Amino acid sequence: MYQLTKDLFRIPMKAEEVLCSTVYESEALKEFTEEPVKSPKIEEVYGHLKFPKAPADRPYVYASFITTIDGKIAFQDARDSALLQTNNFLDKTGGNAPFFVFMLQRAAADAVICGAGTMREEPNMTVHLYDVDLEQARIDNGLPPVPLNIISTLDGTDLLFDHTIFKKDEVPKMINTSPVGWEVVREKCQNPIFLVGPYHTMEDVDFVKLDRLLEENKGKIPVVVTGEGSQTDSNILFRILRHMGIERLLIETPVYTHHLMMNGLMDELFLNYACIYVGGGAMSIGLHSKSCTSTDHPHTKMLSIVNAKASPDHWFCFREAVIHGVKGRER
Repeated sequence: MYQLTKDLFRIPMKAEEVLCSTVYESEALKEFTEEPVKSPKIEEVYGHLKFPKAPADRPYVYASFITTIDGKIAFQDARDSALLQTNNFLDKTGGNAPFFVFMLQRAAADAVICGAGTMREEPNMTVHLYDVDLEQARIDNGLPPVPLNIISTLDGTDLLFDHTIFKKDEVPKMINTSPVGWEVVREKCQNPIFLVGPYHTMEDVDFVKLDRLLEENKGKIPVVVTGEGSQTDSNILFRILRHMGIERLLIETPVYTHHLMMNGLMDELFLNYACIYVGGGAMSIGLHSKSCTSTDHPHTKMLSIVNAKASPDHWFCFREAVIHGVKGRER
């Protein structure tokens, strides 16, 4: 039987202070049947958060970000993304309504991928439920209190091995890296770890051996090594996660989000839209990465728009289904 965590940061949020209204809802949502977390508080504040069934060979993948009117996901002078909510000074909820919805998206996830870059910008963060009622809702619905924290790094050199995530025993952890990254992790990680792989191709994965390996090393951090050289393979990682029972995978790293968008592996985006402007060279999703072209780029279909009852004009949450493979027109 799962129990509430005792040593993780909390932000109490009363339902009456973070109530949301549905501005728009697509007919497509009626086809979604999976509701991973239910509770009276969630229904009062947000309604029902439902998802489609996960594919057989990978989790259902969605990303969640706080973004500004110009698509920035952090201030340049203070890169903690939560400041886009708390410093949205016209939001009368003080950022609590968007933060609750952001936490709700975490609550629905079996695992969350966070990048090494995000960890460097937020050295005290862990991916858990800051609202105790949402953590209790996970437990009541048969889920562990904290989703699996998957740390993604290409070569391991950008990892902070003294980060808070590595210090909190109540936070379940996994590392995904490349063969080159494994050598760095093996040398520098102070936590008990064990190697899963390396898997260079999907044919390398023996699920019987994988199950035995995971069973024999309970209490240690699995380091899942995929791909070649200093490059990982998301298809292999996702197949392993699905085999492990991960049905919904949340992405909270902008670099990895861009990678999945470019490779047809993203199903949904939740964009918590703060009505503020940042501009300039501040962080955006996929900054410094190769851009999509004018004729080859993902599209989205709006699933829902939600805002805060106490501050309906200054924050919205856009939930969008990602559409890959739309053919372009040459100019």
